[in-house]
Amino acid sequence: MVERFIFWLKAINFFEPMPDEIKCLLFVVIKNGKYAYLELRGFEKIPGENDNYYRPKEAEFFYSKELTNIDERLLIHRVKYLISEAFSDEVIKQIYIKEKVYLKYDNTIEYLF
Repeated sequence: MVERFIFWLKAINFFEPMPDEIKCLLFVVIKNGKYAYLELRGFEKIPGENDNYYRPKEAEFFYSKELTNIDERLLIHRVKYLISEAFSDEVIKQIYIKEKVYLKYDNTIEYLF
């Protein structure tokens, strides 16, 4: 799953690079009944609930059966692991070198790195 997540992040940059104004990335955990997936949003400053944000059109969601089938209590830990592993990839580091990374789940926004 980590490799597919890295591929997804690289594909976003390939098809539609983040605008220069984007300084923060927000990964949003969305739970829709029995499904769970990640959405990527870009912000000019620290993300807030009512702020305008950038959403890539070509690859706005990351869906994986592994996220859907995981116990809800472990979902956030798995997502944090997925993001940290992806951002240890050298290409991803170069693509998203200036962005701060946040995670939103259950109406909580957490700074990751």
